[in-house]
Amino acid sequence: MKRLSLTFDNGPTPGITEQVLDALDEHSVKATFFLVGQQLEQPEGRKLAERAYRAGHRLANHSYSHGEPLGLRKEGGGARAEILRVHDLLGEMVGAEVLYRPNGRGSTGTHLFNTEAVDTLAEIGASVVLWNCVPRDRKAVISSPDIWLEDAKQAVMAHDWTVMVLHDRPSGFPLPGPMAFLSDFLSWAEGRVEYRLDFPDDCVPMRHGRVTPLMPQFVTTG
Repeated sequence: MKRLSLTFDNGPTPGITEQVLDALDEHSVKATFFLVGQQLEQPEGRKLAERAYRAGHRLANHSYSHGEPLGLRKEGGGARAEILRVHDLLGEMVGAEVLYRPNGRGSTGTHLFNTEAVDTLAEIGASVVLWNCVPRDRKAVISSPDIWLEDAKQAVMAHDWTVMVLHDRPSGFPLPGPMAFLSDFLSWAEGRVEYRLDFPDDCVPMRHGRVTPLMPQFVTTG
């Protein structure tokens, strides 16, 4: 059976994250939410994060502003603040393992981290979670909000263990948007996948604050 770690980036977003949580609850599926600090510190965003936490989903750090990738930042203290502000906002909702996902603008490379970011993540004992599947779920790259379903299905069948990035954020489509089709995907996946809340080694270049041999390819040296 295929393995699938289902993750959601860029929320929590009122009006969208509720759709996601309802669909996951309907299918008894647990996922990991990589949260943006600016969203999390809003009262309605905070309520959605707390709902996800109570439901047994994992909550994780996706930077405070989701702005320029950390590997492109030159100012001292900027990367550290992006990480620690969200770490503080999450508090006890971090759970037993601190998880961080960089903003890569859809791709991986040395733009993901600078040395300050790596040092900060090591300090808090974080595990860095990358991905091997990003279905197209935004209007800028697709013509219909359900196109991501085929991307997602193909990825599941192509990988032994898929780490999938979906987004509980505005997509450019009118609501209900792409996440209205999440239940359709979960129905298709039933019996085909084993859902996992952990991640394969090839998507985790840092575990519990310790870098692996994979990490240098994601860190700028300039």
